[in-house]
Amino acid sequence: MQPSLTDYKPRFIISWPLLAKAIIAVGTAILVFKLFTLPARQEGQRAQEFCESLMPALESYRRVQGHYPATIETLLQIGTQLPQLLDGRKFYASDGISFTFYFRNPAALTFSNYGYDSRRHEWQRWK
Repeated sequence: MQPSLTDYKPRFIISWPLLAKAIIAVGTAILVFKLFTLPARQEGQRAQEFCESLMPALESYRRVQGHYPATIETLLQIGTQLPQLLDGRKFYASDGISFTFYFRNPAALTFSNYGYDSRRHEWQRWK
């Protein structure tokens, strides 16, 4: 005798209240993560904007001297307030032909490095 359609029992029964609770829990976790990483994302944005503000001075230096400066201190005025992510850390490198800005991205889950490469003219993440 073959089973009828009424004999079929699903293996998993979806509990709509349980599914709703799971969706709310995941949404809350994402929101909490975003709120806790907001200051780090803002600090990363400030570091990037500061580096970008130095680019015109770097280009002017290169036009006059024929190469980029070996250290960024050459262009910084005394008393320049560095963003927290850059303060007390090396964040600039140059071989004279090109330059790179780099800093650690605290908002990334993997704490990857973030940087600008003047040869590519773009910001990128490095692991």
